[in-house]
Amino acid sequence: MKAKKLLAILLSAVMLIGIVPMTAFGAAPANPFFDDFEGDFEQFWGTVGNKDLVGSTGVFDVHLAEENGNHYLETWHQQGNGDRGSMKEFDYIDSQSLQISFDYRPGDVPNARNIGALRFYSSATNTPMFQFVFGNKGQLGFVAGNYGRVSGLTDLVVDGDPATTKITNTGLATKVWYKVVLDFDFVNHKMSVSLTPRDVEGATATVFSDIDIAANHANFNRMVFWGGRNGGNPVTVYEDLDNFKISYEPYAANNILSIEQPADRVESSLDTIALPTEVNALMGDGSEKTIKVGEWTSEPAFDPAVFQTYTYTAPLVLEGTENPRNLVATFKMDYHKYHYVESVQEMITIQVDYPQTEAPALPATVPVKLSNGQWIQADISGWTSDNPFDASKEGIYVYTTNIVARDPVAGSDAVPYELTRNLTATQRVSYADLGTNYNGYERSMEWLDRGVVALKSDDGIFVSWRLLASEYGKDISFNLYRNGEKINAQPITNVTNFVDKDGKPGDKYVVETILNGVSSMSEETAAWENNYMAIPLQYPGDHPDIAGKVVATYSANDAGVADVDGDGEYEIVVKWYPSNQFDSGTSGVLSSPTFFDCYKLDGTVLWRLAMGYNVSSGAHYSQFLFYDFDMDGKAEFLIKGADGTRTYAPNAEGKIDMDDESTIIDIVGDPSLEGTNVILSGSGTGHINGGNEYMVAIDGLTGEVIDYCDYAFPVGNVRDWGDSSYNRSDRYNCAFGYLPDLSSSEEGAVRPTALMNRGYYARTTVVAYQLIDDMLQEVWTFDSAPLGSSYGGKGNHNNAAGDVDADGYDELILGSIALDHDGSILWIKNGKNGMDNVAHGDTIHLAAMIPESDRLQVFQPYESGNSVVNYALSDAGNGARLLGHKIGNFDAGRGVAANITPNPGFEIWSQRPGNETPGQVPAGSIYNVYGEVIAETKCVNFSCNWRAYWDGDLLSELPDGENIGAPDGYTAQTIYKYNWETNNMDVLDVFEGTMTNNGTKNTPNLAADILGDWREEIVTRAADSSELRIYTTDIPTDYMIYTLMHDPVYRNAVANQNGCYNQPPHLGFYLGEDVKDQVLAMELPTYPMYYSNTPVTASTDAPGYKPNSEITVTVTTGKNVDFVYLANELGAGLVSTHEEPVLNEDNTLTWTLKLSLGTVGTRTLKVFADYEDTGATVSFAIANETVAPPVEELPQAISVNGKATVKVNQTFEVTIKTNQAVSFVRLFNESGMGLAPSSLSYVDNADGTRTWTYATSVGSIGTRTLNVRVAGADRVYQATDVDYTVRIIR
Repeated sequence: MKAKKLLAILLSAVMLIGIVPMTAFGAAPANPFFDDFEGDFEQFWGTVGNKDLVGSTGVFDVHLAEENGNHYLETWHQQGNGDRGSMKEFDYIDSQSLQISFDYRPGDVPNARNIGALRFYSSATNTPMFQFVFGNKGQLGFVAGNYGRVSGLTDLVVDGDPATTKITNTGLATKVWYKVVLDFDFVNHKMSVSLTPRDVEGATATVFSDIDIAANHANFNRMVFWGGRNGGNPVTVYEDLDNFKISYEPYAANNILSIEQPADRVESSLDTIALPTEVNALMGDGSEKTIKVGEWTSEPAFDPAVFQTYTYTAPLVLEGTENPRNLVATFKMDYHKYHYVESVQEMITIQVDYPQTEAPALPATVPVKLSNGQWIQADISGWTSDNPFDASKEGIYVYTTNIVARDPVAGSDAVPYELTRNLTATQRVSYADLGTNYNGYERSMEWLDRGVVALKSDDGIFVSWRLLASEYGKDISFNLYRNGEKINAQPITNVTNFVDKDGKPGDKYVVETILNGVSSMSEETAAWENNYMAIPLQYPGDHPDIAGKVVATYSANDAGVADVDGDGEYEIVVKWYPSNQFDSGTSGVLSSPTFFDCYKLDGTVLWRLAMGYNVSSGAHYSQFLFYDFDMDGKAEFLIKGADGTRTYAPNAEGKIDMDDESTIIDIVGDPSLEGTNVILSGSGTGHINGGNEYMVAIDGLTGEVIDYCDYAFPVGNVRDWGDSSYNRSDRYNCAFGYLPDLSSSEEGAVRPTALMNRGYYARTTVVAYQLIDDMLQEVWTFDSAPLGSSYGGKGNHNNAAGDVDADGYDELILGSIALDHDGSILWIKNGKNGMDNVAHGDTIHLAAMIPESDRLQVFQPYESGNSVVNYALSDAGNGARLLGHKIGNFDAGRGVAANITPNPGFEIWSQRPGNETPGQVPAGSIYNVYGEVIAETKCVNFSCNWRAYWDGDLLSELPDGENIGAPDGYTAQTIYKYNWETNNMDVLDVFEGTMTNNGTKNTPNLAADILGDWREEIVTRAADSSELRIYTTDIPTDYMIYTLMHDPVYRNAVANQNGCYNQPPHLGFYLGEDVKDQVLAMELPTYPMYYSNTPVTASTDAPGYKPNSEITVTVTTGKNVDFVYLANELGAGLVSTHEEPVLNEDNTLTWTLKLSLGTVGTRTLKVFADYEDTGATVSFAIANETVAPPVEELPQAISVNGKATVKVNQTFEVTIKTNQAVSFVRLFNESGMGLAPSSLSYVDNADGTRTWTYATSVGSIGTRTLNVRVAGADRVYQATDVDYTVRIIR
């Protein structure tokens, strides 16, 4: 066989003498494109299986196969729930003729309603110029162009028009190898097809000649293996390829290949017409040239008094060029008496609060766009409604009116216009009684530390830090220290960032906070060399699928953050995604397991979760929530698991070793049942078809399984979910919100709640879980099935939760249906009561988008091209559409709402994914929330994936991939900014060495306000997944805003950001450049909250006491603490009397404990809260001497003396002299941390001073500068200018 193949190659080479090989413009390679698949498969075809064709929802399996010693390309796809296609792209140039030859074996399509194809495209269009097609009847056909749905190969027409091209039945059988030659004549727009049975000696060719091809084709740039699905039957396709060869005959350099035609015109009332004298042309060598045109003629002849369409044509003046395509210049002029109305602007819904006494006023005119691009207010006939406004009934009232033409009026400057068709406008009135208690009930929130970041910037070291919501608008200021030296001249009061022009990487920074006169110091932070923090990851190893056939590699995918140990610093969970993960719409794939790791920010791994073989891997599986669900100040991890799901601890070396069974922490269910939930072969392979499914809660710190329970909605009968292929039952989402606390009868008591969604294409279910007393409690369930089919199919590929009806509780938006906090339907878009009838979509954006509104809005596109609008902006409280647009009859797979211009209100836009329109201008305009056009036409590859706050203004930037139109996504993470002046995207930063996630969605692993000031961090993986990188901005900002994580809507969105199709978080209050004065005045809203992990502090009423005298200890805790006690140095509890704790304005509790001790010496007591050691201590002296009361003057330090050199960790004494107003004295290190004394005493001197003997030790070597701080009876330590310098040695 190989000898025959070699002979064929030699003969082909002889035939191709003098034919230039196909390539891109530039130097041609020495040999034609050829692949016999005996060499390096990756060289030409390695990426074909990863590239989706336009409009497909999955890819073929493409690999090398061998038959009788010959290698060939084998392609197949099994049980696909949607069209499937895999594409191979080629370099190309326009040519006079083209020959493609190859060996081809069309395969099998088992289902009669589906079809297989091998498609050939040019760069001109996404419609094939030619394709072979085959069905289940064993016959091979072809068509030059496209085709519609088919059962078999007869009577196939394009778009239902019998006059268009039909499929030609070749009369040849499938499952046979053929030698195929396709000859394309692009000059005369013809082609021929030759098929010869390859393995039959002396076989004759079957030839089809003189086949018309569309005139716009001039090259060949891609080929697609295709499977078309019809109805509810999964598509299965097989087809094989070998000896693939391309050659072409180029054009001469002076040949005119194409011209840029003059734009068509719309004109009114002309006397003369200005006509072009030249056009731009593309020449045969790839250059551009200006070509003169000859005399213009019109058809019909132009008459200024006759208003109609005129077609103008003119010949090209060649002047040394040739015109092999017989091109002419042409344009059309649509000629009118007046400019006509081209379109009517969507009317934004009028929102009216219930109750009212009369109907709202409706607009007297309607904005329209004229044919010359001018926007004006048009006259209308008057508003009418089948259901006019009724002040006694809430609802959505719909009015319509006709646009009427306008003639000139003497003395009026109103623009005249005409109508070419009947046009109407629609005005909606949303009349609703929405609440006034938006986020009004007190929520538990994370106390966060200062989160200081310092990084190298163009101007030095950029430092930023966090402001808490409880500090916002309070008496607060900051000082910044570099290497122990204060570097700001004046207290920082209006920003939380600083540029240190003299700083350098490695310098140590500390932020001092003075809140209500009390000073505290942040942890020390070293300045980064780069603009990111790297978290090293522990690769989980390669793992086989459940059948042991395909071994998957892994990449770091979705991530989440929460505080698992209550220290105010986030930990991060990251999902490990196997390379054989699959879309739920795919069948025939067995995936390897999914893993989750939890890391501290320094790279310390805390635990690993192995989902096991009972849970398939893909974007629609394993949605997780990472939050403090039990409100104890430490986060839990919630996920749906199965028998065999297990957690691992790191070994003694800090590594996860899943081969070491001793490191297993917990196993869910019965591990002997692992792998029994998944279909292993046949229809539905890879999907979940039964077995135990559990809701699992995991301790975020230890990895221990806190509890698991039966998941409320198992598969059951798969047909109940809307199909028999397990596609619709294997669709999961999740959301997070605060719902009424199931454990409390108190009005307004709320509790973090996991909202788990299964199914959204048909049957839609939701179950709400709360974690109470270490048990998962089911709060409520929702199931659309008993309500009827019209209530199903309304879900999206992600969910959102927030207090949309302003009742203090969160509601759940699934897509075109929203559930109230009790699980009942809040609203549904089912075509009734003024609602649109729309269904599934891909994205949800929930935010405060309209500056003058006190409501939330939701923006979402829709999948069905038949939807009345491709996307809609709606009132999140009652679902009323505020705005919507129809931009095409296609799946609007992307949509974004974000504030990207300085104008009031968000902008909204939607389009197809970038890989479906590579290098093209996406469909649709950019609008604002008032329906006004911001940009009528988007720029090429306009971003429609993500948003984030990155630079210093109050607008959103647009994170995306570096190559937005990449067919398979997966490109370096990049930050873009929309330039509203040029209508382009400016690149702010490219994160070199990183890789985006989730294909063409180009999402980061996570985006959230994790560190530093209020701007967001972008978490993305290194290209090789060796580390996670947390990128942060180095751009100063003038705005001081509290951490976005303390806004309820934003925090909810971060918690479920990575459910299914990842979506960016939004704020629940409006932010934009149009409200910058409000932001500068720090007048943004905050909401009732308390910290579940408030740091515990303790102090005494004196520095020392006599034995058995009364000691008063004051302890401050979070509001959620129920009991406080003290323990001695050995951990034994001490008896004390308690007063009722006092609730402070900042939602902390102050406890007063009184006790007495008899043992003389320096005592250090531990503080316990709810029987857990808080880490807080209180130190004081027990001595026989009387502690003198302070005198009435300000505390002042005078001097300090001590040894010049001491050993590390060795106790040494320091003598400090103060005035007698000092009741407390403490040494503080360079980072602002106090050094607790091991003993402390003082004597009063006759001169009015006080001499203190202070014993302590230091644990790190080097020259140390310790500051003496003093306090009066209030124990508020004040920094002084008295420092003690000591050298610490080993």
